[in-house]
Amino acid sequence: MKITPDAVLFTEELRLRDPDAFVLLELCHFDHGESVFELRGDEMRRDMPGGSWSDERFFGALSRLIAKGAMIAVRETLQ
Repeated sequence: MKITPDAVLFTEELRLRDPDAFVLLELCHFDHGESVFELRGDEMRRDMPGGSWSDERFFGALSRLIAKGAMIAVRETLQ
């Protein structure tokens, strides 16, 4: 995954309209900045603020971030 530079521009609106997506974006940004990173959903959703998130809640927030263009999936490449 990678956080897109445009994500910073709409974080306030995201915070108000979709708090789960906002929290996920902020945690990923804090941990990884704008670099490419592997998202380990099982580990991450257990450590979310307020307790463990269900798969539906976690992947729902992630899919909304991808749909809004705030995060993009990056294909793995062999090095």
